[in-house]
Amino acid sequence: MMLFLNFIREISLSYAKVNPFPYLPASRINFQSKAFSIMAPAVWNSLFPVTKSSAIITTFKAHLKTELFSAAYDTV
Repeated sequence: MMLFLNFIREISLSYAKVNPFPYLPASRINFQSKAFSIMAPAVWNSLFPVTKSSAIITTFKAHLKTELFSAAYDTV
C-alpha cells in the first residue's frame, strides 16, 4: 500500500482532479485478477476518504491500520 500511496500522490494527482471516477483496470485473464496492478487500485478505491487524504505517512499508516482492523474484526 505504501508503494501505491506514493504512486497516487506523485503521478496521478492531476488525473484524479480531472477524472473523479475511480480507476480499476480490466482483467483479461483469470489468474491476473490477483496481480498488484489489479488489486492495488481496487483496495485504494475501497479505503475511507480520511485514510486516502492523509498528508503524513505516519497518519496514513495509523488510519490504514485502524481500517484494516475494523474490517477484519467487523467493528466500526
